[in-house]
Amino acid sequence: MIEDALAQFNISRYSRIHLLGNSKVRHQADLGFATLINPAIKRKLDINDVNGLNGFKPDSLAGDQRLIFRNEAVVYTPLKLLGFNLAPTGRIDLAYISSENVKLIQKRNFYSGFSAALRARNENLIFNTVEVRIYYYPKTVEGLSQTRLEFRTNLRIKYPTNLVTAPATVYDP
Repeated sequence: MIEDALAQFNISRYSRIHLLGNSKVRHQADLGFATLINPAIKRKLDINDVNGLNGFKPDSLAGDQRLIFRNEAVVYTPLKLLGFNLAPTGRIDLAYISSENVKLIQKRNFYSGFSAALRARNENLIFNTVEVRIYYYPKTVEGLSQTRLEFRTNLRIKYPTNLVTAPATVYDP
């Protein structure tokens, strides 16, 4: 008999870049479904952060089935501030999570999250992308706030490229 099996299906779609005045817009959509088959020891599924709602991190919300839908729009603007290119983003995350023997698509199993961010990117600095994002969750679990503010950086280490050089001929008379 199969125990602790995970069946998971995910699909992502990136749109073409659309022109909006002097700006460019791109959408990303994700759809995913996961279910645990005959769970015995394996940890339950969650809808935390990358598994469901972006920035959502409850400890007590877990189940045996999960259905998620995410959509994010990024607007690449020609605006610059101190050498940083600015890109506002908006995101919608929808998720259902349920325990075994409970119908997945029910109002009580539904959670959603909305967020907006401003990304600043500078190709010449070590911290490539800086993002300030605000989250709103209409329904949460105990001890988790409905709103949250987050500041992130994407560090990119640049290695010197002059460590490898062409072979040289050494002549010692």
